[in-house]
Amino acid sequence: EAYASLLTTTQPNSLKKLLSTTDAYSGFANRFVFATGKKKKRQAIRRIVLDPIACVVPLQEIQQYAVRFPNGLVEWEPEAEKLYIDLHDSFILPQQESSPMLGRLILLTKKLILLFAANEKLEKINEACVRKMEAMLPYILETYGVTSKNVGVSINNEIADAIRDQLERYGKKHEHGVTMSIMTRNLARRNYDTIQFQKVLESLVKSDLVHKWEPAPGKIGKPTVRYKLVDGTGPAYSG
Repeated sequence: EAYASLLTTTQPNSLKKLLSTTDAYSGFANRFVFATGKKKKRQAIRRIVLDPIACVVPLQEIQQYAVRFPNGLVEWEPEAEKLYIDLHDSFILPQQESSPMLGRLILLTKKLILLFAANEKLEKINEACVRKMEAMLPYILETYGVTSKNVGVSINNEIADAIRDQLERYGKKHEHGVTMSIMTRNLARRNYDTIQFQKVLESLVKSDLVHKWEPAPGKIGKPTVRYKLVDGTGPAYSG
């Protein structure tokens, strides 16, 4: 099967635009391994130069190590297997089930254990590999906690942001604003619930963040309601 491996960086606040609540619950977000660190002082002049060539020999050694396992399987030592099962049942599985962002925690812990074994070029996974993974669990949970806080707070906020974006994009093209049908058509791929979408839109109107334009009564045909951003609006949604 084809796959892609990405290594990239971003800022916590940027995650609010890059990842939505839908991404968290659909399983897309937990396909990424997030690694956060403490905020560092910005350096005026940076002289650190990263040399990727230094990784070549270690990677070649790992490749040679992998050849020793023709079936692609690295076995567990009995003590290591028992320890992992205990950790899985008592802690790892409950944590995975507690949050959609941790939906692949079990897989991540096994990958870490395998990496520790590969670093030592072990024939079998030993107890030390499992202990090293166990020591990383607090950091992993803290990291995903930081990520979760910066993913869309609620689906209502996500819908409100989407509405505001649509009104900013298309509001100037229409004298009285954008119809709900235009917005829902443009956002069809997101599969928002129609009733929930209407409630968020009406909430923005009541909060004086969005202006609702209705044609004068007595005109022929079905009246078309349009929406436009109010100048100088604050946060898209609060509620």
